[in-house]
Amino acid sequence: MYKLPVWQTIKEGLGFIWTEKRAWFDYALIPIIVATAAPMLIGLLLIGKPIIGLASEAEASNLFENLGLRFFVVIGLSALFSAWLYVAFAVAWHRRYLLGPQNTSARELLQWSRRHWIFVGRGVGYFLLVAAVLVPLVFVLNLILGSLIIGLGPAGPVLVPVLVIALFTFFFIQIVGLSLVFPAAAIEDSELGLIAAWTISKGNRWRMIGIILVGTFIPTFIIQFVLLAIVAAITVAVGMTVDSSATPSVSAAIIIELVAQAISFLGIAIGVSMLSIMYRRLRDNVPLETKQTA
Repeated sequence: MYKLPVWQTIKEGLGFIWTEKRAWFDYALIPIIVATAAPMLIGLLLIGKPIIGLASEAEASNLFENLGLRFFVVIGLSALFSAWLYVAFAVAWHRRYLLGPQNTSARELLQWSRRHWIFVGRGVGYFLLVAAVLVPLVFVLNLILGSLIIGLGPAGPVLVPVLVIALFTFFFIQIVGLSLVFPAAAIEDSELGLIAAWTISKGNRWRMIGIILVGTFIPTFIIQFVLLAIVAAITVAVGMTVDSSATPSVSAAIIIELVAQAISFLGIAIGVSMLSIMYRRLRDNVPLETKQTA
């Protein structure tokens, strides 16, 4: 039975990001700028005010109360536009790793094609399947948690959270293999759908969780924490704040948002690289018809 090499996969993924750092810049620069500017422009067009750099929570609350539905429209359109950019970037970066630089370029970000619709369709199917299992699971847990706490006596408040964590961990381990449909969609691999992804990931889901956690989430979190803290400190130090408070001015908020978007696209690139490597290794080493034990 083939086993994913966890540390080798993480090393290869981070090494790919480092080797392709110039390509990442070429791919991500325009999406970063557009993702930062879009909410401002949409806000200015629809409500006469950008939804970035609001001076306080009170100002945001007042804006919501005065605008009502239009505020939600601005938020919704901004989120939809950002999702479009994230999908286009993810598909392009999957292809960068799987097909190589000779067969891909940053121009693909501007060409919405069949593969993007396949990617979105697989994503919708993935999240609907997750929701179809997760919602009933949460409902059932809510029904039985109270009884468990009472029935277990003094140990209930300790054991029940452990049980909940164990159940959700098991759930996410089972569904992580389905994420292989995303790199498959990016290169239009029609043979690997949800069922096939479930099949070839058997026996490797714990390893996939480890690769995603250690190789993607932890590095991205560290980068985000350090960079945003540095940028926030600099904006305060140079006086880019509202009056004498520590609330960022509009210009500071734009800078912070640019950095946040850059981190988001870097995190996507890291995650996509890890997922592409896992897809390539499993696709090459585990035939779709192979029956493996979980």
